[in-house]
Amino acid sequence: MIKWLDKYEVGNETIDAQHKVLFDIAQETEELLTAYEVDKYDSIMNLIQRLKDYTMFHFEQEEEIMLKAKYSKFFSHLALHEEFIDQLDKIILKLDTEMDEKVIRDMLVFSINWITDHI
Repeated sequence: MIKWLDKYEVGNETIDAQHKVLFDIAQETEELLTAYEVDKYDSIMNLIQRLKDYTMFHFEQEEEIMLKAKYSKFFSHLALHEEFIDQLDKIILKLDTEMDEKVIRDMLVFSINWITDHI
């Protein structure tokens, strides 16, 4: 089960709130996967696109904060953001051709692991 824990807080209210939204979207997707619904494809794809869109918004905000703070590892951090979006794009492309619950579950695990490691 995907769940936000206080240990994920970084001490910046804006960033913490955004991280919580990412967890909420992932949790909604997980709940939809376990719900009995005959045609989940559109709903799942909407949630996955929402995850990607919100992640991109969050990354932009986080990168602005890092630049203002003159974060020394900004460029390596930026590369991690780009890599994550590339992985999400590959998953979305794969799901566009074939809806596969295992791919969706793997995407959720990948996303949550990436976010928690990233924090």
